Amino acid sequence: MGTSLRGLTGWSARHEELLRLGIAALFPVALLEAFLGRALSRAFPLIPRSPESTFVFESIGRAGVFLFDLGFLLVLLVLVMVLWSLRAGARRLPAATDAIALGTIVLVTLGLAAFGIRDLWLVIATAVLFLGVAFALLWVVARESRETWSAAFAALVAVAYFGSRYYAVASAAGQLVGFTGVPPAGLEGIRIAEAAAVLVPIPLFASIVLPLGKRGDFRLPIVMPSIVTALFTLAAVASPSITAAIAEAALGLRLYLPVWLYALALWAFVAAAVGRLGDGSRRAGGMALLLVAGFLLESTYVQTLTLVALALLTNGLALGGVRADEPAG
Repeated sequence: MGTSLRGLTGWSARHEELLRLGIAALFPVALLEAFLGRALSRAFPLIPRSPESTFVFESIGRAGVFLFDLGFLLVLLVLVMVLWSLRAGARRLPAATDAIALGTIVLVTLGLAAFGIRDLWLVIATAVLFLGVAFALLWVVARESRETWSAAFAALVAVAYFGSRYYAVASAAGQLVGFTGVPPAGLEGIRIAEAAAVLVPIPLFASIVLPLGKRGDFRLPIVMPSIVTALFTLAAVASPSITAAIAEAALGLRLYLPVWLYALALWAFVAAAVGRLGDGSRRAGGMALLLVAGFLLESTYVQTLTLVALALLTNGLALGGVRADEPAG
């Protein structure tokens, strides 16, 4: 009986496989939701109207709602699995683990409550709590590797998230006192946040590819990053307005910087993620979800997706879990 209970509550290769499948299912759903549900709906007004285009838009809208609901269910499932590894993982970070897990649970609870409760104080509380949990996860990312590139990555992500959430908190606080305009330094904060987000792939690429490059069998990914970057560049040159609308709606990027800088960032991000594939860790999934989540963080779904991505970037270490085949210690 005791062995049976341990099998149900413990963390094993079977549970790790279930988590891997959950992440594998979540990524395409989150990607489609970002570009069908968020992006194309924003870009549609820029497309000439016709009965056919209206039908396509309405169909995309229905698909977007379905993908949002499915993505939310999947991200909650993956979050439960990651939190499960907190209690059943082979090793723990006693100082941070419980605080991160508790903060995540409270954040999701408040976010779900926000669906039925429209309150400015709730907006402020969820934004501040999100930053607290995200900063804790980023601290673990930097602390685990103890490398300058990882610390730079964590710092840039922190700046991007702070700039994004500052606008939301300042706007809500202003409305509490009757101010409805743009908050002080609000637009500047968003621009700084976007610049930081565009620079994030550089230290991420360096922190991942440079150590892997020391292996004799490692080959730098070229084809996939180049294809993705070429498609983005062609779209940005052929139709700048539609591309900008899609990028802003899907990822929060206004594309106010030179296009080549976004192209370079995209190439580095995809190369880093592809370079991590097959290494047995959760980090490739974390990078993919981090890209899809963007940095505007306007919904509970996207915030939860972001926290799951950051937790996976620590290979689960921030939440107490490690690979089932990885020795404790």
